[in-house]
Amino acid sequence: KSKLVLKLIEKLKLILLETPPYDLEDKNIKQYQGSILELQELLHLKFNIATEILLRQASTLADLDSGNMEKVIQDENVTLYVWANLKKNPRYKSVRFSETQIGFEIPRILATSDIALRLLHTHYDHVTPLRPVPTSLREYTATVNHLVKDEVKYEETAVDKELQEEGKQQENESNSVHEEETKFEEQSGSEVQTSFVREESEATKCELEMKLLSETVLSAQFLLIKNANEKPYIFEDNEVDLCQFTTLGGVYHLDILELPPQCKPTKGWMIVEILKEGLQKYIYPPETTEDVETESAFPPIEVTLEVQENVILFEDPMVARWDAEGKHWQTD
Repeated sequence: KSKLVLKLIEKLKLILLETPPYDLEDKNIKQYQGSILELQELLHLKFNIATEILLRQASTLADLDSGNMEKVIQDENVTLYVWANLKKNPRYKSVRFSETQIGFEIPRILATSDIALRLLHTHYDHVTPLRPVPTSLREYTATVNHLVKDEVKYEETAVDKELQEEGKQQENESNSVHEEETKFEEQSGSEVQTSFVREESEATKCELEMKLLSETVLSAQFLLIKNANEKPYIFEDNEVDLCQFTTLGGVYHLDILELPPQCKPTKGWMIVEILKEGLQKYIYPPETTEDVETESAFPPIEVTLEVQENVILFEDPMVARWDAEGKHWQTD
């Protein structure tokens, strides 16, 4: 089902990307973008539910050596790394997932806490906001198309009238010159002249439409350049320029979670307490630190990531983090 959701998201993004702006109405754009966001939230909710179910069974999946749970679940779109701190051993601060180079270095305060760490590696980017569709260009192009259609109709009417007048004039001249010819010959000549007039009319219409179409394309291109969003020249400190860079290799989501109540075997039954709130995040560092120096008392978690084998790097990659408040990527 996750693959189906991802396919739907990609199809909606493709529609917004490939459809000309003047063919999309505002309500359709809002509907497509809203559907994309809802599908992304649905996908993230599914990962949270799966993580919660896994963490409830952490005690039954514990490693024999460390006593803690380490689990890696992988498919073609995501890789999930989950570590549950069951023993709360203050000396056990280094975590390495088996057969990988991915791991954590956690501070002592977390090593003694009832927590779990989840590293979700998605091979897609659902964090960067969707790009807006240029409304001004869409409205202008639709207006231009409407005016062009009206102009084509007006020109076609004028051409038809002109050709009809020429046809009548030619027919009168033909009648005056060939009065002595038979009725059959007059009818035959009239049919030839009518077909010639029709062919000339169609050729003139086609030429007019091509001319107007060329003018419309030039106008649209000029407006596109005129209304193009200018690249900002001033960025905040350590902010990533999305006009120059893009995410590569997916996104890593690191979460510190509260360890849910563990299931307990009782007389052949497995009893587990299911919290109404569901999966909860562990607040670190605490919100009320008062006068304590946060960085020294609550040091950060060190994360080690492994570069994929199918990636060739010609220079050092830029690692960035998502700033939820500023809605941009930062390299600090």
